[in-house]
Amino acid sequence: MGSLDATLVEALFERYAFQVERRCHRLLRQPEEARDVAQEVFVRLITHGGDFRGEAEWMTWLYRVATNLCLNRIRNAARRDQAWSDELARAFEAPPMPDVRVQHRDTLATLFSEVDEATQQIAVLYYHDGLTQQEVGDVMGLSRVTVNKRLKQLERVTRTRDVEAAG
Repeated sequence: MGSLDATLVEALFERYAFQVERRCHRLLRQPEEARDVAQEVFVRLITHGGDFRGEAEWMTWLYRVATNLCLNRIRNAARRDQAWSDELARAFEAPPMPDVRVQHRDTLATLFSEVDEATQQIAVLYYHDGLTQQEVGDVMGLSRVTVNKRLKQLERVTRTRDVEAAG
């Protein structure tokens, strides 16, 4: 494993950093995560760039590294999401809750594939854990109004599913 000259690394970064980050953004669709992975690509360039055999262009090597790192992130996120779904399913197997929120328990598990992770967390805190909207907002770092809007969004998804099931 050889190292690259710092001047070469700097030149490659200046020339290709934007393209590498754009590639990462296309795959990950999240700007912050794309920047993180793009930086990781150039860390790999520093640590493993000496292994470059010159059989392709530097951009090809950087794209390949970027693609592999992005796909690893996507796979890891899918595993985390599956673990979250499994944990959520176990949570909903708990004994019935004593209040009116019970009616939402079974529906939540099927709806969660249709809403983002933050809304899923809000729903669990509100419907499963029994927190108030203000308490959910405090835990999530959101306003009560935002929590209310997310819960209304989930209710709209529920109504849409109910209409589709009835029709």
